[in-house]
Amino acid sequence: MKRLIDSRFLLNALGINVLGFALVALSLGACSPGTKKGDPPSDAWKGQMQEMGQTLVEIYPYVVSSREFNAPENRIKIQESLTKMASLAHSVNKERGKTDLGKKLDKDPYLSVISSTLDREIRLAVEGLKSGKRDFSRVILKNATGMCVRCHSRGQWGPEFVDWQKEASFQRLNPIEKGDLLAAVRHYDQAIQQYEVVLSDNQLAATEAESWVKAGNSALNVAVRSKQDPVVAERIVNTILSNSNLPSYQKTNVEEWKKAILSWKDSKEKKSTLSPLAQAQQILKEARKNEDYWGDRGSYIHYLRASALLHDFLRTESSSFEQAQALNLLGESYEVISEMGEGDANQFYYKACIKRSPHTKVAVGCYRRLEQNLHIEFSGSGDIRMPRMAMDELRVLRDLASPAELDPSSEGKSMFDRQ
Repeated sequence: MKRLIDSRFLLNALGINVLGFALVALSLGACSPGTKKGDPPSDAWKGQMQEMGQTLVEIYPYVVSSREFNAPENRIKIQESLTKMASLAHSVNKERGKTDLGKKLDKDPYLSVISSTLDREIRLAVEGLKSGKRDFSRVILKNATGMCVRCHSRGQWGPEFVDWQKEASFQRLNPIEKGDLLAAVRHYDQAIQQYEVVLSDNQLAATEAESWVKAGNSALNVAVRSKQDPVVAERIVNTILSNSNLPSYQKTNVEEWKKAILSWKDSKEKKSTLSPLAQAQQILKEARKNEDYWGDRGSYIHYLRASALLHDFLRTESSSFEQAQALNLLGESYEVISEMGEGDANQFYYKACIKRSPHTKVAVGCYRRLEQNLHIEFSGSGDIRMPRMAMDELRVLRDLASPAELDPSSEGKSMFDRQ
């Protein structure tokens, strides 16, 4: 866990997290328009989404290779592609604010932050290339592709983007890179096929366990959240278990994943009458009952399923209190699945929870989790103390969470006393 915290802090310190978060929206339309449950987007909007998806496919093969990214013959192409993204992002941001569809989807605050920051931040990436900070820009872009995958795998809604098979450069990628790019442009079945190539490789499991485990995490993320298909998830888990060089620390977890998938498979045959929020609450209650400790990796499937249902719930009509409950549970879910590249999404959802339903019991719970997360993050960063700005923000959020009828500096303060 300390390694995860340290790497997250490094990304934040370099500015990678903020810009990468904005770059999730390189193909933002897959996160918002063209949904199965929402209003249909305009033809102009869909065209912009397709264009951004195509641009991502064109530039990604250069991003994964330092040699090709820095090769003089490729610099003009890369500069043109990134400049094009900046122009499209500006148009998308303006259009999103005008549409009823955008307002409906803003109940998931993840999207509003992406859209509002993309127009501003992506221009910094363009300037980075112009000023010669190429390696820095490449790291940002590579990190952002993983975030695209996570954004686009939150649920079943959204169109597929671009025909990647037309891109000859695609063939230069390794299977994990191909899988990540395919997932980013919403070709989920093909993405899983690429991840399974990796999972079937006995040698890779023995010599590059970290990459092999990443492929398993990514494949299950797509199967459970994007496709919401227990049959596909079971197939992936069986592939993992069949590998003779399965890392021993993973075997116990994967066996727990299979049990969870089989239980999900049985329950899926019975049509639930519960709302997505209620279903997610039920799943997380079951996860905690079987956990040996908070965030036990054996509960990975539970948290993936719950997060997908919660994202679905935020696309429905509901009260602000119910939305805050969903945001709180999303924060808890992303604490567990953060190693997939979600960064500090858990903290973001806790903050959104407090603001969505201030002075309520759920806001108090969100504040407690947020405060704990921040203190753990900075205590794992060596001698670097929590910045004054972060401490000031915590005080504001604490007052916002405190019950309105109590003075946060007196009686209400007891609600935050540590046990």
